[in-house]
Amino acid sequence: MKSFLIPLILLLGVPAMTSAAPTPPAEMLASHQRQSANLLNAENNLTGELFAWQANYNAEAFQDTYLQTRDPEYLRAAQILFDGWMSRLFTDPEDGFRGWVGPYIYDNRFITEALVSDAILTRHLLRFARLVLVDEPALAEEFGEAARRYAAFARRDIVGKWVERGTWHLDGPYGFFVTWPMMFTPDNLEERQPADAEHARLGYQFNKQTLMGEVALLLWQIDGDKAMRDIALRIARLWKSRLNLFDGHYTWNYWEPVYAGDIWSVEDNRLSHWIGTHPHRHYQFIEVRFAVACYAEGLVFDETDIQRLVRTHDEAMWNGDLENPDWLNSDNAVIRAATGTYTPPVPPAGRENFYRAHAWTPLAPWSEPLRRISGLEAEPPVLPAERELFHFPFAEARHLRVATVIPRQVIQGQPFHTIGGLRGAGHIRVELLQEPGNHVLRELNEGPVGHHWLQVERFDTTDWAPGTYRIRWTHGKEFREDRIEILAPAEDEGEDVEKLPGILDTPAAT
Repeated sequence: MKSFLIPLILLLGVPAMTSAAPTPPAEMLASHQRQSANLLNAENNLTGELFAWQANYNAEAFQDTYLQTRDPEYLRAAQILFDGWMSRLFTDPEDGFRGWVGPYIYDNRFITEALVSDAILTRHLLRFARLVLVDEPALAEEFGEAARRYAAFARRDIVGKWVERGTWHLDGPYGFFVTWPMMFTPDNLEERQPADAEHARLGYQFNKQTLMGEVALLLWQIDGDKAMRDIALRIARLWKSRLNLFDGHYTWNYWEPVYAGDIWSVEDNRLSHWIGTHPHRHYQFIEVRFAVACYAEGLVFDETDIQRLVRTHDEAMWNGDLENPDWLNSDNAVIRAATGTYTPPVPPAGRENFYRAHAWTPLAPWSEPLRRISGLEAEPPVLPAERELFHFPFAEARHLRVATVIPRQVIQGQPFHTIGGLRGAGHIRVELLQEPGNHVLRELNEGPVGHHWLQVERFDTTDWAPGTYRIRWTHGKEFREDRIEILAPAEDEGEDVEKLPGILDTPAAT
């Protein structure tokens, strides 16, 4: 299982280590305790997503400085901080699962925990556990109890909780998490009710999907659980299938619909969330980090994918200046090519650092500019002998900003939806093709469309023969495709399950 672990600093995007003396562990701990004060001092253990984001910031520093100095005091400090986080877990009175529960970030009428809160904090716990239990097992004599406790907590109360609550969905080769609409109110923390709140029934954004993918991947690296590997694998396939190839590099949207619940109205061509590249600089870094971690384990991504991501950074984003490097967001080149102009997002005052892309340091092994900018020495990983790659029918496209089918797999007679969108106006053609091959079976839609066209269409499959097909959106000489598989009724094995065997076998961690 453990073939190679890229140096952890590359997967984090933290500044390169310098010759300056590192911050002493006690001082580092005091600083992070002040930063986490809202979470560590939460009354009645009510914390929530906002407090979790605050606590998460730069929490990698303990482990990274340990790797630099080999001083175990940094791990002792990390354990104090992490145990402080865990002391503020709220236990759900209905199902007994724990989480960092607090005001719902989109609507403070409700109290709940969020998958992303769980993922961003638990990821730090699991990096600690992997270091102790896998990378440097000699550390287990002192830190093994905490590492095993963190892993057990992550298995049951993080991944297991969200699977048990029915938020994990399978769709052919893909998998994804959706939000859970059951929430408390401030005056009743004993009983959850369905919430009429924004994003209460939404397929999670890709940064949140891939963060949970990282948690699952870390659990698999720690104990070899194939159910966790499967979660990471399916999330990675989903994200790869939504990448947009242009001029030899990738760009992608912050969010796209992943299931029918993300469609607000077919008649109005309205979805439950906006589609576009996120303006904040750190969001896409998370997806890149996950892709590199999967690649190092031989999952989903191949050398071509890595080189396309490197080109995104080195050629589409970076200004080419080693002394004063700066970056645009990853979609700047494709927008400029499609529309003739590009205007960077305008940040609110005080938020400038969030609105520009930055160095994607996980790609340093394949990019000399990244190595020079970051000061990192990095070699590409030695890949495992057995790899499970995922090949997708990519085609170069500048105008087509979204082109997807949901669900990816349906039983004959059930409906599916297509979602297509342009960056500009033009003429669009949507066709059904046989897989494999390029034979067009039928035309699904054709005609002129306006600026920023977005169309949601519903199709019935009663008269569609079982098999695998491609849906192709064509604009001028360019196109994008997605696949759909029609199953005969007898082939249905109930794949869209709510639970995966084995995930909850671990008893509750105390």
